[in-house]
Amino acid sequence: DEIRQALVSGSIFGWLNDKWNRVDVFTFLLFIVSFITKRFYRTLTLSKGLFVVNVIVLHFRIFQMYAKSPILGPKVLMLYEMLGDLRIFVMIFIIIWMAFGTASAALLMPYETFNMDTLHKMTFRPYFQMFGELFL
Repeated sequence: DEIRQALVSGSIFGWLNDKWNRVDVFTFLLFIVSFITKRFYRTLTLSKGLFVVNVIVLHFRIFQMYAKSPILGPKVLMLYEMLGDLRIFVMIFIIIWMAFGTASAALLMPYETFNMDTLHKMTFRPYFQMFGELFL
């Protein structure tokens, strides 16, 4: 159907001006690339990751279709508006998480040099400790 729309519109560039048509082209190309990479054993993990990204994009496309529903449309719009507030909350959470992780790592490991293991300890443990896991 997308190919028919592109041919009927007269110009491919005019058809690509719509953002959802660009999303459709992106998902189609992503699916082709992930399908091709699935055929090789060395790129199997990459293929799974590309399939996951493809599924996420397709779910966003389904949300766009729900927006036309008289029942689900207002709820989708409410969720879209709440994403701005969620972004602010996540940024505040990350700042508090990193501050807590840095302070606790500095107090618990004062003589340890900084490396990737220290970075892991600064992020992994404090994340779970903020939600009540004490690692006893």
